[in-house]
Amino acid sequence: MCFATPEQVVELGPGFALIERGGERVPILLHLLDDPVAIGDWLAVQAQRHAVARLTPAEAQELSDLYRGLVGATKRGKGQGAGGRVRVTAGPCAEVGPLPPAP
Repeated sequence: MCFATPEQVVELGPGFALIERGGERVPILLHLLDDPVAIGDWLAVQAQRHAVARLTPAEAQELSDLYRGLVGATKRGKGQGAGGRVRVTAGPCAEVGPLPPAP
């Protein structure tokens, strides 16, 4: 299982977008998307490197809220992991976090 995190595009390059995560700009590959991407667009990002869908601001907010709920449950001891991260057990998506700011 792999989580897709909502990430906002801050810069574009040939075949990739830059997003800000934890104060750093991170390149995200766009090869799985059919439609062009613009600065300010929200993307669903899997495996910490691949955009799998464009999101509306409402969809990005909904996904952000879902992850914040998961992190809250984790911090209260109701989930796996610790320190505000949600962990999965297999695949290239070993963890998600920290969460981006709400749109």
